[in-house]
Amino acid sequence: MRRKSPLTGPIAALVIVILACILDISASQPSGGPATADAAGYVGNKACAKCHASIYESYTRTAMANASGPATENLIVGELHHQPSGVNYRIYSADGKVWLAFERPGDPSVSGKRQLLYYIGQGRRGRTYLFSVDGFVFESPVNWYADRHMWDMAPAYGGTREMPLNLPALVSCLECHVSGIQPPIDGTENRYNIPLFAYSGVSCERCHGPGAAHVNGGGAIVNPTKLPAARRDAVCMQCHLEGNAAIERAGKHLYEYRPGDNLSDYVRYYILADSKGTGLRLEGLLLVHHSPSLFLTPLRLQGARQGIK
Repeated sequence: MRRKSPLTGPIAALVIVILACILDISASQPSGGPATADAAGYVGNKACAKCHASIYESYTRTAMANASGPATENLIVGELHHQPSGVNYRIYSADGKVWLAFERPGDPSVSGKRQLLYYIGQGRRGRTYLFSVDGFVFESPVNWYADRHMWDMAPAYGGTREMPLNLPALVSCLECHVSGIQPPIDGTENRYNIPLFAYSGVSCERCHGPGAAHVNGGGAIVNPTKLPAARRDAVCMQCHLEGNAAIERAGKHLYEYRPGDNLSDYVRYYILADSKGTGLRLEGLLLVHHSPSLFLTPLRLQGARQGIK
């Protein structure tokens, strides 16, 4: 559901935090010892906190910063009896770990548990959990729905008569909730090296790019407000713009995008050419990502595509 006034309440607060971070990016010089960077040059939010402590503290309380993390953090426990399948589910903590237990009374073949490793979704709208089997990562068959304050089956599985423990955790579903995601192992769509991602939530560097050079030597870092209009807006569009189909460029992946890049070099978004759904077209994108925390008008989107400030 879209909001008529996108800059009120918590949304306004989030915008203020992001703008403050952008405008303050060169206000102080890096200090302290060198930060450890990964192969791509990412250092994580804590490295930014050395010089931007107040912004760091404010941002850690936002939905974006808490879009993912270890399952043990902010755990939502609960139970669900799914009538169509007859399966009972329970999400609980024991011995410092989080578990999904399941059973169908009278059917010993449907009984067991899985250790939940990560959560996806900060919980204001909903949350799901992930588990791994031999390196293959799957979504929990039950999700938390905040608007109904209850656990229920994953979308499209409300009427299933079996227990879906084979819902693959795809990069396309994860990349906008985590930072530093591991790409799937070649030849698979949901087998990953663990840990699945380097940093919880949407980190500072998802909008500012790798920070190693900036943190460790005072080098430049991306300031979105100084980018050309199309590339400035692409920083947000990498997650907050979608169509009826998103098709990655040959040999490219959206998770390879870095702030300042041309987003269309990685992915193209298409909408249905007509109401009958007989084809797709590239132009006329008006659809905004499901998150209400960002609002882009059709005019603004047109300006971004044409590079108009």
